[in-house]
Amino acid sequence: MADVSIDSSVSTASARGFRAVVFTTTSIGYWFYIDSDGTFGYSKTTDGGASWGGQVEIASATTHLAYDVWFDKWTPGGTGTLIHTCYFDTTNDDVFYRTLDTNGDGLGTQRTVFAGASATTTNSLPFCSVTKTTTGYLYVAFDMDAGVEKGLHRSTDAGVNWSANLATTFVEGQYDWCSLFPASGTGDGNDCWAIYVDRSISAFTLKLWDSSAVSGTESATIVSGDINATDLVGQYPFSASVRHSDGHLILAIVDSYDTASNHKVFDITSTSTFTEKTAIQSSTDDHYYPQVYINQSNDYIYVAYNGKRDGSETIGTTTKVYYTKSTDGGTSW
Repeated sequence: MADVSIDSSVSTASARGFRAVVFTTTSIGYWFYIDSDGTFGYSKTTDGGASWGGQVEIASATTHLAYDVWFDKWTPGGTGTLIHTCYFDTTNDDVFYRTLDTNGDGLGTQRTVFAGASATTTNSLPFCSVTKTTTGYLYVAFDMDAGVEKGLHRSTDAGVNWSANLATTFVEGQYDWCSLFPASGTGDGNDCWAIYVDRSISAFTLKLWDSSAVSGTESATIVSGDINATDLVGQYPFSASVRHSDGHLILAIVDSYDTASNHKVFDITSTSTFTEKTAIQSSTDDHYYPQVYINQSNDYIYVAYNGKRDGSETIGTTTKVYYTKSTDGGTSW
């Protein structure tokens, strides 16, 4: 399948958020972002993205560094209407959690996941990530100040209260970052997965937090890569989505930035089983920022990305947004 253009405008990552868009119907959607003033909020569309409303503030600080979102129905079997958000800023130096109920657009009470002492972009790639497991447990992982204050925290009561750090080494150190997902096939619906960027071994891996064993495990290398450590660039070489029909995690990775790179796809079922599918492209420059979407009604996989697959555009200057589709689980695109 050839590149299909989504947007003719230049597009690059502009805020530190793994996931930013939630559509509850084909017409109604929410776009989360940190604006130019540093405020975290969202805009809503009711016409399928043809137009967007004004910004609705989620948190008033003007120094936000990172955020992430998770929608109830992204969890297999999920039927709720909440969008779960996590975020932090350099004014409060805390990691926060707050919900948006798409049934009426009411905001929940802001809760503190972690009360920190400092948050900074200095020599770091600040990030946070949130997910909800099949049993309703919530997890937030983060690094807010260059590997000093980092961790994995959990709520078992819908976000009202949050645990102490579950493991000081789940997020290992500066320049590592991860995106959380509900785990499947572990025999425990309280577990979560993390697609993990492990700079100590220049690799992308899968981590599992085993809730009952109270421990984390890490897979062997899924893909080795030239891991970019530039803030607002380095956080976005991969994306993944859970396929609800079987609980598999479909992962797309571009293994380097602004050089000859490979856009690989994997079907993941555990920390020991990940099947490589057909690559979307190989040895092409100026192609990055993959995003994975799955049509849960027929399992079709869509992968959006920045930069045409033939390398004819210039990343960050002339690249546009495109997508490709697989109807056979990633065997062909």
